[in-house]
Amino acid sequence: MNKENNKGIKKPRDENNIHYKNALIKKKQQIEEKRKKKEQEQLIKGISQEEINETTYYFENGLRRVLPYFYTFKVNAKGRWIGRNIVDVFVNEFKLCNEETTIKKIEKGLIKINNKIIEPSTIIHHHDEIEHQVHRHEPPVYCDKLTIVKETNDFIAIDKPSSIPVHPCGRYRHNTVIFILAHEGYPNLRPVHRLDRMTSGILLLAKTIQVAREFQSYMTIKKKEYICRVRGRLEKTIVTSKIGRKRIDDKKIHVSVNEIEEDGKECRSEFNPLFYDEKTNTTVAVALLGSGRTHQIRVHLQSIHHPIVNDPIYAAQFDESKCDDEGIFETQYGGTIQWKIEEGCIECEHLKGDPIQYGIYLHAWRYVIDDEIFETKLPYWAQPNVDISQEIDEFNKNHILI
Repeated sequence: MNKENNKGIKKPRDENNIHYKNALIKKKQQIEEKRKKKEQEQLIKGISQEEINETTYYFENGLRRVLPYFYTFKVNAKGRWIGRNIVDVFVNEFKLCNEETTIKKIEKGLIKINNKIIEPSTIIHHHDEIEHQVHRHEPPVYCDKLTIVKETNDFIAIDKPSSIPVHPCGRYRHNTVIFILAHEGYPNLRPVHRLDRMTSGILLLAKTIQVAREFQSYMTIKKKEYICRVRGRLEKTIVTSKIGRKRIDDKKIHVSVNEIEEDGKECRSEFNPLFYDEKTNTTVAVALLGSGRTHQIRVHLQSIHHPIVNDPIYAAQFDESKCDDEGIFETQYGGTIQWKIEEGCIECEHLKGDPIQYGIYLHAWRYVIDDEIFETKLPYWAQPNVDISQEIDEFNKNHILI
């Protein structure tokens, strides 16, 4: 075959190639730097009164819901978008966009580039800022109060319910810890560590930006203790391994899942059982972290074949095409419509279902910073005399276990 015919053929990727490995490491570092920069920007920004006034909450059947509101997304053009027309990018990059709706939004001026009216044929260029005004719908979360368990001169510690993200992410904005607290009169609190949306427990928030920065630079959490409920009879175990992040990119699906990986970051978890429940074949244990990688406890428990009982990512087959980035499927929409239906809004016309699950059996129980101890009560599912067999049966019915 001559060179002319070879031009359109890509060589298969050699994942053991040293140049490929180095490029992958560099890419991961860039992603981490971008994440840290975004967190720093959020630290500086805080929540304005204008943002608080965008919408209000209402409560139904134990859930906190957000009245839909108008919001403008702004994003700088990504490299893969350059040279493509705006309709092509929206249809192929964003889950809720189809060609007909995108063209209508452009004609109404709801999609702009550099704050200018555009045509459906407009081509995206380097440094373009794309604006998209939407009628924003947020998923519900538990309506449990964000209880303050301890307050010092520098920090407030809350007991975060499961289901609530800490920062705005994906479809969540007002139904996040920092926005809920802002609505309750605390607009300038800054979280100083991460806690997964599906995990409950201790969350530390700095009272000032200076304390938040000092925490990131000088302070460390000396001790992190979590409570978990796992499948099977767990013995005292120490797991030391490297954890890396695997990203799944398939057209409109962008999901990250962690796994044991040779090129990942070293981390250590210690698991000490509290009691074993024969009826459900589960163990409640204390997990002590020697580090703090994303999903560390969940990945380590999966690696020793004792996953968290109701973990939709690490205890069940994870179908990223049918669920969100926490592995949660949708059920029917269970609320009442307390807003005016907005013409042209896809979600008003076809309401998305509620999450089928709002938490997992993982709870941040006790943190120690310097000489200060922050601790919550044990969750209901960690009590020895509480029967959770129905909850486990319901999870097992809706998932294919691994």
